[in-house]
Amino acid sequence: MIATLAAAVLVVSACTRRGGGGGPTPPTTTPISTYYVDPVKGSDTTGDGSASKPYKTITKALKVVRASTTTGLTISLKAGVYNGRSGEIFPIVVPTGVVIAGNGYGRGPGRGSFINGTGEDTTLEKALGKPTKTLYTTIEIPSSVTSVSLDQLYVGAPGVLATGASYNSVDVLGTLNSSHVTFAAGSYGSAVGGVIVPSGTLTCAACVITGGNYAVEALSVSGASPPTVVLQGPGQSIVGGKGDGIRTDGTANINVSNQAFESQNYAYSDSLVPVASTSASPTPASTASPTTSPSSSPTTGPYGGVVDFGYGGNGSLGGNSLIGAKSEFFVTTSGAVITAFGNTWNASPAPGTQGANIHGQFPRRKSFGPGARGRNVTIATTATGAVVMVGPAPPPTPTPSPTPYGSASPSPSASPT
Repeated sequence: MIATLAAAVLVVSACTRRGGGGGPTPPTTTPISTYYVDPVKGSDTTGDGSASKPYKTITKALKVVRASTTTGLTISLKAGVYNGRSGEIFPIVVPTGVVIAGNGYGRGPGRGSFINGTGEDTTLEKALGKPTKTLYTTIEIPSSVTSVSLDQLYVGAPGVLATGASYNSVDVLGTLNSSHVTFAAGSYGSAVGGVIVPSGTLTCAACVITGGNYAVEALSVSGASPPTVVLQGPGQSIVGGKGDGIRTDGTANINVSNQAFESQNYAYSDSLVPVASTSASPTPASTASPTTSPSSSPTTGPYGGVVDFGYGGNGSLGGNSLIGAKSEFFVTTSGAVITAFGNTWNASPAPGTQGANIHGQFPRRKSFGPGARGRNVTIATTATGAVVMVGPAPPPTPTPSPTPYGSASPSPSASPT
């Protein structure tokens, strides 16, 4: 009798659990926002991208990210070397909205997150009309990408390139925002560049950018907007190499502040031969009158670039260290206007310092025009209308004192009766 009663209770309980709505609510799955990668302990076969079971390669993590419907994903890299031996496939092409964040930055490529490898940059070869197997890169930001972030990383690929080939650590065709990244880490040679920006947008804060040929090269390709380069602090970042710091074709919009230029050739040069016209109509040199004050509206060069190294049209606050190159600025573009107030230059009494004092400061505003030649500014005699403006930073605009809270405005005196 007891056994029969117990069986009946079990049947009733089972029916209740199978009935409508009486069971427990399934847990809500939290969307994954970060995928973890470890080149030593991770696995692309048994890993799931979690912190406890990371993937082995960035390549695998990006494959998962591309298949995801979630936006704004982060790929977190364990300190270590990410190269072909660990399974990476180069170039690493990063889609829109992805953040690649490393660990151990400041301890050097051997101890931080180091992306180290090369792959043929076929996209740039086509954009520039170059033969196959001539351009190589580590990371590519496609033109369709509107936002990618790199943080706390070393990016570079030391090695020997084939004859006639060249390398850039990153190819920015789209939009790249970077913070605390060393580009071209461990990469040397005359065919090595730091970052190339063909009609893309590069923003870099507290970065180190080097290269045997140049640190940054910015140029326009057919059918695209002019490139934009924004280099900022906090603190002084480093732009350097055996060649130029920033090299352009005269089309680039430049905003540079708090950078230490350590280039052996030029800190800034616009001598790169243009490979294509931009969609904007060129401004004739005869109509590009140089501005005389940093508060004036900037005058664009014949290709539309606005170059701001301090208190010009792009909002730079100066603070750049321009010391040691053959000539800091080398200008060849007619109508080019470079604003460079509030910087430190090659100092007197060294020859060719063009009026800078012993502290490397230009105590008064000064404009250099075509034919200028010296350690700080050189402008080709053929650069009609070109000008480089230097001098101290303008005084800050005083902030109006606020009216004390609760104070009453004086009442007009009443008319006598």
